Amino acid sequence: MTVSKNMTIDPVTITPDRGVFEAFEIMKKEGIQRLPVLSDDGNLIGIITEKNIINAAADRKVSIVEFALLLSKVKVGDVMTREVVTVFMDDPVEQAAKKMSDNDISFLPVVDEKGKLVGVVTRSDLFRLLLELFGSRHYGIRVTFRIKDEPGTILKIAIALEKTGANIISIGNLDSDQGYSTIIMKVNGVDEESLRTVLSDLVDGNLDIREV
Repeated sequence: MTVSKNMTIDPVTITPDRGVFEAFEIMKKEGIQRLPVLSDDGNLIGIITEKNIINAAADRKVSIVEFALLLSKVKVGDVMTREVVTVFMDDPVEQAAKKMSDNDISFLPVVDEKGKLVGVVTRSDLFRLLLELFGSRHYGIRVTFRIKDEPGTILKIAIALEKTGANIISIGNLDSDQGYSTIIMKVNGVDEESLRTVLSDLVDGNLDIREV
């Protein structure tokens, strides 16, 4: 799955020649904390955040009254962050998640090969994807268990569940250590007792079964 399937298109943007006060007002109106900054030809050249604006005032050690005056004079281009972490539309969505985690950010501009902004992907976009991947909007039974990292293990489990009439809605693999993985699976069409009976002999341990 690529970023293009999970990004927000037509994001609110601003240009570097606009005032910081205007940027602040746009953020407040839109309920956001950052704005991509575009050049006249639509290329991404920076990003301005509430933190940029606050830091601009803090660096000058101004009073509240002076802060308001400062906002009316300073331009977006004066305080924006110029080195912006970005992704491409055809990047895997997990790459976007990794960049957010590695850089401790919650927002990534999406650009094309020419550097033009085509959308943004946010932590909220990824949360929605996570809900879909784990089948959170579907009623069923969530099963968590640990298995050895051996070829064919998941296939054996899937075959055993099929014989009970279970339907696998979603499945996720959380890396563990020492040759084991934790599997989170959501199923329906089967009762908890049948799941426990079937899986007890196939998994290594930590079997947790609950309706969600």
